[in-house]
Amino acid sequence: MRVASLTPTRGTSYNTSTAGNTPNPIPHFGQPEAINGAAGQTLWRLEREAPLYGMLTTAGGLLFAGDTYRRLYAIDQWTGAILWQTILTGVSDMAPITYAVGSRHYVTVISIGGTIAAASHLRRLGIRTASGQQREGHALFVFALPEP
Repeated sequence: MRVASLTPTRGTSYNTSTAGNTPNPIPHFGQPEAINGAAGQTLWRLEREAPLYGMLTTAGGLLFAGDTYRRLYAIDQWTGAILWQTILTGVSDMAPITYAVGSRHYVTVISIGGTIAAASHLRRLGIRTASGQQREGHALFVFALPEP
């Protein structure tokens, strides 16, 4: 994605357009950063080759986000440390959601794959999929968080 303007407008939002074969097209794009607002200083930045999209923040201090290399991460909001990660069947560029059933909490994420839109998205990012994976459809992953 190429950002033409950092000032959003009503008609064009941030005026973005796709730039092919660019996993991370602008510095710090899709890289979470914790900032001390009072001091105006960066506490940590998670520098990644592939941008993270659609971050979920939780009251328990966890951040969840997927990247364009099919990874889903759980990140400590205070340190930026990656606490857990897994590989999905496709790209996840949407925010995960969380919900509870009784006292058990879950994180759910959609992983796109196998559709024309997903193939186009992967091609623009220069990502090649494993043989046969192009036939897979969207997948919904649900992860149970450890009980307190």
